[in-house]
Amino acid sequence: MSRQKSCGISGRTLVAGVAGHPIEHSLSPLIHNAWLAGAGIDGVYVPFTPPADGFRAFAEGLRGGAVRGINVTLPFKEAALAVADKATARAKTAEAANLLVFDRDGTITADNTDGLGLLRAFAQQAPGFEARRGPVVVLGAGGAARAVARDLSRVTGRPVTAGASGPSTGPASLATAFAEAERCLTALGALGRAGQGASTAELGFVGLLLGAVGDSGDRDVAGFLTATVGPVVDYDARRGTALVKTLEAYFGMGGSLARAAELLHVHVNTVTQRLERVGQLLGADWQKPERALEVQLALRLHRLRTPAD
Repeated sequence: MSRQKSCGISGRTLVAGVAGHPIEHSLSPLIHNAWLAGAGIDGVYVPFTPPADGFRAFAEGLRGGAVRGINVTLPFKEAALAVADKATARAKTAEAANLLVFDRDGTITADNTDGLGLLRAFAQQAPGFEARRGPVVVLGAGGAARAVARDLSRVTGRPVTAGASGPSTGPASLATAFAEAERCLTALGALGRAGQGASTAELGFVGLLLGAVGDSGDRDVAGFLTATVGPVVDYDARRGTALVKTLEAYFGMGGSLARAAELLHVHVNTVTQRLERVGQLLGADWQKPERALEVQLALRLHRLRTPAD
C-alpha cells in the first residue's frame, strides 16, 4: 500500500497512454504526466510498444476501459482505425486514427485530431499563418496529411492539398524529408488530386517520379491515361464491367491466368474472355513488352488518381 502511495497510483487512477513502434523517443508521457500532476488529476500516461504486426491483439486486449484511451502514432494509425467499432468523420476521411477511446461497455471509438491539433497550434504559435498563400507539406504520414487537407480545406473554404514525408530521424534529415514532401505535393497535383492528402510511401515510385518532374516537364497524366487505357476505363464505366481490375490482377500475378482468376474469385475462362475484350479495345499488341509496360504504368497512375476505388 505504501508503495502505491509513493508512486501516486491507486485503484482509482485513470490510465491512458501512447502506442507506437518505436516509442522510446516520444515526449508525450513527460508532457501529459506533467499536466496531469499540475491539474491535480489522479491519472497516469504510459508508453506502449506493441509488436509491429500485433496492434490489433494489443488494442483488443484493452477493451473494457481499464485503460481509458490511447494516442496512436506510427506505424499503427491505419490499424487503429481498422480495429475500432465506431469512428468519427475525421478519422474516416483521414483513413487513419491517432486516438482510441475504450468505453466500459467494450466499444472502441476512433478519432483523428491531427488536423485539429495543427490548426490550434497555428492559432497559438503562428497566428499570422495563411494557408492560402502557399503549398502545405507535412513531415508525417498519409493519415496526418489527409487530416490536414480536410481541416485546412474546411477553414480556408478552398481545396488544400497536403503532401507528407517522414518520419524524420533528426534535424539533419529535415531538409531531405521536406524535399520528399514537396515532390509528393507536386505528384498529387499531377494526378488531379487537389484537396487531398497522401504520403510518399503511399504514392510509391510512380508517384514520386511524377513529383520529380520539373515545372517545365510534361505531366499530362490525363492525356497519357486516355491514350493508353482510356478505352478500357470507359468500357467499365459504361457497362459496369471489371476489365481494369482484371488487367491489374493479370499483371500482378505475373501474367498467370489461373492465379489472376483465383485472386478475382472467378473462373479462368472468365479472365480469358475479359482479356480478349481488352485486346479488342486496346489492340492486339497490348501484351508486347513495350506496350505492356505502358499499360501497367497507366494502370498504376489510374489507381493513384482514384484511391478510393
